[in-house]
Amino acid sequence: MKQRALKDSIRQAKEDEKLRQQEKGDSIRRATTIANFRARNRAADSLKRLAYIDSLRKSGMADSAINYILDSANRKRREDSISLANRRALFAAADSLRKDSSRRPPPLTYEDSLALIPTKDTSLRYIVGYHHVRIFSDSLQAVADSLYYSTKDSLFRLFNNPIAWGSGNYQITGDTMFVYTKNKKANRLYVFENALAVNKEASNFYNQLKGTTINCYFKDGDIDFIRAKGNAETIYYIKDDNKAYTGTNKAHADIIDMVFAPKLDSLGKPELDSAGKSKGKELNRVVLRSDAEGSVIPIKHVNPDDMRLRGFKWQEERRPKSKEELFEAIKKPRSYEDEEQPAFDTQPHNGMPEDQPDTEERQGDPAGPSAPTGRPAGTAKPAGPDAPSPNNDPEKNQKEILK
Repeated sequence: MKQRALKDSIRQAKEDEKLRQQEKGDSIRRATTIANFRARNRAADSLKRLAYIDSLRKSGMADSAINYILDSANRKRREDSISLANRRALFAAADSLRKDSSRRPPPLTYEDSLALIPTKDTSLRYIVGYHHVRIFSDSLQAVADSLYYSTKDSLFRLFNNPIAWGSGNYQITGDTMFVYTKNKKANRLYVFENALAVNKEASNFYNQLKGTTINCYFKDGDIDFIRAKGNAETIYYIKDDNKAYTGTNKAHADIIDMVFAPKLDSLGKPELDSAGKSKGKELNRVVLRSDAEGSVIPIKHVNPDDMRLRGFKWQEERRPKSKEELFEAIKKPRSYEDEEQPAFDTQPHNGMPEDQPDTEERQGDPAGPSAPTGRPAGTAKPAGPDAPSPNNDPEKNQKEILK
């Protein structure tokens, strides 16, 4: 009995050692296969990445937009790899808990690990648009050169001098703009580098706010609060209780806040439209923070044309007015021929400047050289009403002209 038990223990030890050697070889082969698979994928991804970057650059997309798209894809790939590594660790821990070595299942391969991952759609859906991008919604309209939108964060990224308009004659411009959405409506608008917000008060009156960055917050589709940071400047018109303009305030500070409130009627109640909804919001107060300095100009001394911040340009003609307008041709800026320019044929043809007229022709002729006289070219004008009529002999007329 003892010899049989000894033989059984020796045989079991040999089987365990053989199984360990087999598992060790399988793990080495599995690691080699995975390394080769990753190397091939890495090389293929590099070629695809270079081809994709070249296609985007050939299409005219800005480098900042291309870098943002690539960073988003790399971040998503890293998250997926970390998740896969965590699952592998869980599978290895589950294998280590198995105590019955005689009934141990075959080693888990890389393909089996992928098969055990729960089915979940992890694809990154995004939209890329470039060259004359236009956006229209009831609460916000915008135009830009290029756009990137991702379903992961519901964020619109507008590049290359974007312009956005809000309800109530508001216009916001800058170098780059991010539009955050919530429930399919604009919730926040972030502009950085050369940010400028303009609100049209009257035909030639514009409230303006400029800064390095601008954060604009919306509430129920209307602008509720705007903050400008970094060398912030503002020009806004002051009203009294009777809605009459009393002056203009020009100020600058490190941070400037503009707070908006519903429009009020003469009785101090919110103005409502025919549907019973508020007619929008208007500027309620301006708050200057840190190193604030400003001056108030009485309205009688204000020249509206001088009340402009650097970079000001009202571009209402580029604003999309409806969904149908998105499918129309792009409106081109006014050409030189459309401007009111002086005609080119108004210059005198006798080679003399217009401010130095021919004195011989103008004597006794207040209408100037352009007035019709009814005389053939080259004939002299009579000196007065009693002057003799010109000779009808062509030869004598020619001699007089030569003299």
